[in-house]
Amino acid sequence: SFVQLHSNVDAQFTNAMSMIRLTAKSAGDERLVALSARVALLKGKSDHFADVIKAIDDMIETLKDEQEHELAEKETCEKDRMDDTKDAVDGARAIDEITDEVNRWRAEIAELQAEIEEKEAEIKKIEEELKKATKIREEENAEWERDNEDDTAAAELVGSAKDVLQNFYAENKLNLIQHKPSMFQRKQPAGEAPPPPPSTWEEPYGGAKGESNGIVAILEMIKDDIEKDKTKAKKDEDKAEEEFQTFKTESENQIEVLNDAITDLEDEISGKETKVTEAKEERGTKKDELDTVVEKIHDAEPGCDFIRLNFGMRTKNRDIEIDGLDKAKAILKGAKFEDKE
Repeated sequence: SFVQLHSNVDAQFTNAMSMIRLTAKSAGDERLVALSARVALLKGKSDHFADVIKAIDDMIETLKDEQEHELAEKETCEKDRMDDTKDAVDGARAIDEITDEVNRWRAEIAELQAEIEEKEAEIKKIEEELKKATKIREEENAEWERDNEDDTAAAELVGSAKDVLQNFYAENKLNLIQHKPSMFQRKQPAGEAPPPPPSTWEEPYGGAKGESNGIVAILEMIKDDIEKDKTKAKKDEDKAEEEFQTFKTESENQIEVLNDAITDLEDEISGKETKVTEAKEERGTKKDELDTVVEKIHDAEPGCDFIRLNFGMRTKNRDIEIDGLDKAKAILKGAKFEDKE
C-alpha cells in the first residue's frame, strides 16, 4: 500500500512536470522550461511539493505582473501617441495659420507699396505741371517786363516830343491862336483831295496856328493810349501772377498731403513687416516643437508598435501559461492531499 501511494505521488509529480513542459511548449516561454527543470531537481527532497508549488505561484505572480505592466505600457503608448498626434496636428495647424497670416500681410504690404507708387507718380505729375507752369510764368513775366520797358520808353519819347512841341509853340506864340482846324482835326469834304504837305522841311514852319494844338493833342492821346496799355498789361500781369501763385500753393499743398499719406503708408508697411518678422520667428519655434513631437512619435514607434502588434498574442500565451501552471499546481495539491491521507 505504501509502495502504491508513493507510486501515485511520483506519477502526479511527473504529470505536473509534464503539464509545465506542455504549457511551456504551447506558450513558447523558455522560463517554463527552466521552471520544469528546476522542479525536477526538487523531486525527492523534503517537502518538495511545497517548494514546487511556491515556485509555480512565483511564476504565476510574475506572469500576472508582466500582464499588468504590458497593459499599462500599452495604454501609456496609446495615450502618448494620441496626445502626441494631437500636438502634432495642432502644431501643423498653427504653422499653417501663421503662414496664412504672413501671406496675408505680404499681400497687404504689396497693396500699400502699389498705393505709394501711385501717389509718387501723382506727385511727379504735379511737380512736372508746376515746373511747366513756372517756366511759362517766367516767360510771360519776362515778356511783360520787356513790353513794359518798351511802352515806358515809348511813353517817355512821346511825352518828350509833346513837351518839345509845346515849348516850341509857346516860344513862338503859335499855340494861342487857332484859325482853323488842323489837318488832323478837320474833316475832309467828300471828293476833295487833302492839302499837299510842305514841299520841304527847309522852309520856315508857318502852319496854321490851330495845328499846334492838334498835334499836341494827338501826342497826348498816343501817350495816354500807351499808358492805358501799360495799365492793362500790368493788370493782366498781376492777375496772371495771382493765378500762378494760387496754382503753385494748391500744387504744393497737394504734394504735402500726398507726402504725408506716403509717410503714413510707409509706417503701416513697417508695422506689417515687423509682424511678418515676428510671425516667421514664431513659425520657426512652432516648427522646432513639431519636429520634437514627430521625433518623439518616431522614437516610440518600435516599442509601442511591438506592444500593439503582440499584445493580444502575448496575453493569450500568458493566459495559457497561467492556466497550465494552475493545472500543474492543482495536480500537485491533489497529490499532496492524497499523501496526507
